Amino acid sequence: MNPWRKYSLFLIILLTGFLIGGAIGTINGALSLMDPVGAFFVVLILEFLVRLRQPISSYGEFDFVLSLIDLARIGMLYGLLMEGFKLL
Repeated sequence: MNPWRKYSLFLIILLTGFLIGGAIGTINGALSLMDPVGAFFVVLILEFLVRLRQPISSYGEFDFVLSLIDLARIGMLYGLLMEGFKLL
């Protein structure tokens, strides 16, 4: 795969995760829902992605997929943290 395509896909996945993490916090705030419930669901998704990583890593040929999963996790966590810092 062309390195520019690979890096642009990595950036798209990272920013999409950031958008989803930020959207969950924003939607909870706009609807006056409980923010800890939204954070709980994001943590569940992140934990699912961590647990999904182990079976995939046993196969040696899926390093690209593991990188995509890791970047999605990092983006979601960063988006959620940025929403939390906006409230301070």
